[in-house]
Amino acid sequence: MTLTRNKPLVLVLLLVFAIMSFLTIGAQSIGVCYGGNGDNLPSPSDVINLYKSSRIGSMRIYDPNPETLQALKGFGIEVILDVPNPKLKSLAVNASAAATWV
Repeated sequence: MTLTRNKPLVLVLLLVFAIMSFLTIGAQSIGVCYGGNGDNLPSPSDVINLYKSSRIGSMRIYDPNPETLQALKGFGIEVILDVPNPKLKSLAVNASAAATWV
């Protein structure tokens, strides 16, 4: 008897879950980490062009430098900048220094 009364609610919940599962299925954006340690590395502009041609929409930069940031300008790639380890302590204790770094 209780199941019969709640049948419309159960059907609605199942429908909502089915719709939500379809919304999360599909192509997700790809993100790649970009570091500068190594030798014979391609230039930052070559790397950015490779990202764009491969439809990579996000990048994490471990050691932000002006050349890489300039190469990213105008490409619409989402960027996460890591703070280099030697700078962490000074930025953690000084809000003004952190704001300047950003």
